[in-house]
Amino acid sequence: MVREFVTQRKTNAVGLGDGGNAELQPVEATNFDFGAEYYFGETSAIYGTLFYRDVENWIEPSTTNETYDDQVYSVTRPTNSGSGEMKGLELGLQYFPDAVPEWLHGIGIQTSYTYIDAHTTSEDGSEQPMLGVSENSLSAVLVYEKGPFNARLSHTYRDDHLVEFNNTANMPSQVIAKSLNFTDFSAGYQVTDELIVTFDATNIFGEKYQDYFGDPSLFNRDTRRYSTTYSLGFRYSF
Repeated sequence: MVREFVTQRKTNAVGLGDGGNAELQPVEATNFDFGAEYYFGETSAIYGTLFYRDVENWIEPSTTNETYDDQVYSVTRPTNSGSGEMKGLELGLQYFPDAVPEWLHGIGIQTSYTYIDAHTTSEDGSEQPMLGVSENSLSAVLVYEKGPFNARLSHTYRDDHLVEFNNTANMPSQVIAKSLNFTDFSAGYQVTDELIVTFDATNIFGEKYQDYFGDPSLFNRDTRRYSTTYSLGFRYSF
């Protein structure tokens, strides 16, 4: 059983709310990329990319106390967090082997790894992690495509990452999500030129989301169970 909970926040707010921000500025970025690819087969390749992003007006949600009719409310609005930068690399591989039995022709893998060092700098010169960005992320896909049948089994992973700022309580202001893993499956079969049958399954192993205020051992925030879904579909063209 997954226990869903929210830590009690010591705040004088009588309610919660969300709002816009008429003074929000658009995000601007200057980007530099350097990439290289090497093909060692008709459908096989490795690649690597180095990148740098100089960002202005990064947008992130921030929660503060606001007073209306002498009542205090905890309100979340999008705000500009100042300048920032992202730098890192991406490595990838696509490989469909030839030296396999005939019935395995069409099997292959697609995988990528991304490392990002990212932060924002506020007007007072302080640095903090960039919201929504994980330092490490990985994806791997096992592919099979032969004749009328195709199937994909995919797994994705991302590190802990900052998701929100909450300045209405006495615990740390940073809200951080724990690392996430998801495994999905999809398959399709072309019955005729007009009819295709598909099957999809998402979050096969029932991954759940958890976040915390600053320190996971002291300030747990909430736990959410993501649904595992199965779907059967038909596509018919006239």
